[in-house]
Amino acid sequence: MRRTLAAPAPARPGLVHVLADAHRPPFRRGTFDTVVTPWLIDILPERFDVLCARVNALLRDGGRWLHFGSLSFHDSAPALRYGLDECRAALEENGFGELTVEEHEIPYLSSPASRHARREHIVSWSAHKRRDVKKVPRHHALPEWLVRGTDPVPLGQSFRNQAAATRIHALLMTLIDGRRSLKDMAKLVVDQRLMSAAEAEPAIRSFLVRMYDDSRRGMTY
Repeated sequence: MRRTLAAPAPARPGLVHVLADAHRPPFRRGTFDTVVTPWLIDILPERFDVLCARVNALLRDGGRWLHFGSLSFHDSAPALRYGLDECRAALEENGFGELTVEEHEIPYLSSPASRHARREHIVSWSAHKRRDVKKVPRHHALPEWLVRGTDPVPLGQSFRNQAAATRIHALLMTLIDGRRSLKDMAKLVVDQRLMSAAEAEPAIRSFLVRMYDDSRRGMTY
């Protein structure tokens, strides 16, 4: 649906937009009086206590952190999926005080133009910086061997497994010639001792199903 969006009034003079990485904010320590993080903390791939230290470093003494959004953390480690009490503790451990917290249930992705909607439990807080924290660790999104490109690429077990799977996939692609059947291909793979007879046919069928689905969606590699 076409909509016209407009602010109630122009922005005040001095507004500056900066596009940057939240993990590596390009600002000196103590730059801001207020940091606002709407719908942010649950999607960052970083421990919440480290984020608390990062926000602390951006604030002046007495500065305030305002947060609004979900605490639905999706980290693979259950211990890092912080509950609200754990968030309170992390805030206090990282120099914040005068903490005011509220919880609400609100409509989310609920548009009158759609029949689909849901409700979200959200948390908002206001926390004041009471003390500095130690130096915040530098965030590393990628290992140095990927960033710099000068170090050897480590041959871990996951890479070994992927390399083996890629070799088998490459062989299967060469076997597709318009004449061989799935069972013909399975027999050749077994003859080359790449898979057992029990594994070959189900694995090749799964591979060809993905290939077929991708071709219908117009995906290429």
